Amino acid sequence: MNVHDEHQDKHPVDVGWVAGRLASALVTAGTHEDPATARRALDRVRVWRRVLRGISDGTVRPGSRTPVAGAPGWVTLEVARGGFATGAESAGGALRPYEVETARRAGVPAERRALFEHHLTEAGLAELTELLDSGAYEVQVPEEAALLVVAWLVRTGDRLGALELLDTIVPFADRLRFYPGPGPAIDEDPTTACRNTVGDVRRAVADRLPNDAIDAMHEALTVWNPYADDLLAHWLDTVENGRIPARTPDAAWLERGAALLVRYRELAAAHRLCGKHRRPKENQTVLRVALEAAVAGRGPDPRLRGRLQYAVDSMVRRRG
Repeated sequence: MNVHDEHQDKHPVDVGWVAGRLASALVTAGTHEDPATARRALDRVRVWRRVLRGISDGTVRPGSRTPVAGAPGWVTLEVARGGFATGAESAGGALRPYEVETARRAGVPAERRALFEHHLTEAGLAELTELLDSGAYEVQVPEEAALLVVAWLVRTGDRLGALELLDTIVPFADRLRFYPGPGPAIDEDPTTACRNTVGDVRRAVADRLPNDAIDAMHEALTVWNPYADDLLAHWLDTVENGRIPARTPDAAWLERGAALLVRYRELAAAHRLCGKHRRPKENQTVLRVALEAAVAGRGPDPRLRGRLQYAVDSMVRRRG
């Protein structure tokens, strides 16, 4: 047992949590009415099944620096939510179409080791150098840049560095992709990295379903909080020596107050996601009810006056 295994024993994996994620994904995949959401859930089902299978057969050791048996720390792993390795290598799996095409063009078997060896020939290194200069490639995982780095090191005369890199990756030449697929050449600064294209982001945003909680929060921030600020500012016009209302409001104040009440009714009719402004104990409600009494010529009674003072003091403290 290595030190990583010992560390894992001290911190056992909550397999129940993993099983719960799998169950949740299964329910969504089988019941969600949105086809895209159901498809994504089905992908998660496959991922969580691999995680559970790997934990069960010992090929995946959560908590270890090298959680997948036979994969060194530099290998990019497929990782599920919570940091659980699935046992799959991101640069592994079936050959990509561009690999098959490269094998056909080079006249070698459609196997990763054969492709790897081809790229170390004079012709293969020339192809890599040309690809490197053109920029017409797309690196999706770090391993796919390895042979490009080898070609660059050879060109710069650092053959020892190239050999050291090759010594590291040769044992995995039969299962990992060590060169990238084709991509559009770009004229941008090569030090700039983009995770998603503008088109990808636009489509993702367009496909996103409404979220009532987020919409309600947005309404609170853009509608009701500003209205509460205006109510507070209106009452602060009557403050003297910290007391409210310390002086009798004049006609102009009452007119502005009436306009605030009309505005409230309009806002309440148009914006129905938030209900906080209707709760009797909320500070904003206290200010509005007291304003209704003042505009009606009644003025707040002693109890309402006390609540009004408390509400104003609380809101001022929160706003600094």
